[in-house]
Amino acid sequence: MDQLEFYNRLLFLQMNAAETTSAGLMGFAKFLAGGLIFFIPLLLAGLWLWGGDVRRQTALKAAVVTALSLGVNGIIGCVWFHPRPEALQLGHTYIPHALNASFPSDHATIFIAVGLALLSAQTRLFGIIVLVAGIGVGWARIFLGIHFPLDMLGAVIVAGAVYGGVSFFWGRCGERIATPLVSVYRIVLAPLIARGWIRR
Repeated sequence: MDQLEFYNRLLFLQMNAAETTSAGLMGFAKFLAGGLIFFIPLLLAGLWLWGGDVRRQTALKAAVVTALSLGVNGIIGCVWFHPRPEALQLGHTYIPHALNASFPSDHATIFIAVGLALLSAQTRLFGIIVLVAGIGVGWARIFLGIHFPLDMLGAVIVAGAVYGGVSFFWGRCGERIATPLVSVYRIVLAPLIARGWIRR
C-alpha cells in the first residue's frame, strides 16, 4: 500500500496544475470540475419528462445506481479516511473544498454511474457522452488539486460494482418500481401533459 500511495502522489504531482497555468485552461478546468455536474440532473429530468416509459425506466435506474454508489462512497470514507492533497500540503489546490475524505471521488462516481446506466439501446449516445465528460471531470479535479488519481479509480470500481448489482435485479423489478412513480407523475403534472408540454 505504501508503494501504491507513493505512485498515487507522484502521478498527482505530475497532473496537478502549475502556478503558471494559463487563465483560460484554469477556467476550463474549473468549469469541468464544478459546473458540468449540474447537467446531470437536467439530463435525467429531460429523459423522464420527454423520453417515454423506456427512457424513464433508464433514468430511474441511473438515479438508483448513483444514489447507492454515493452511499457506498460515504461508508468507505467513514471506514477508511484518505485525506485530500490540500490536507497533506501536497501540490496546489485552486478551488476551495471541504477537507473530507477524498476516496472515492463523488463527482467521478456520479458521471460513471449515470453513464453506465444510460448505455442501453435508447440512450446509448447519452451514456457515451456522460462517460467522456466524466473523464474530463476526473482530470480537472486532479489538475486543480482536489483529488488523487486513485480517487478516480475508486469511483470507477464503486460505480461499476453497484451498476452490476442493480442491473442483476433491475430486469425483474425495474418496471414494478417505475410504474407507480409514472402514475404519480401523470396525476401531478396532468395539466402540463394535457397541453403537450411534456410527454405522457
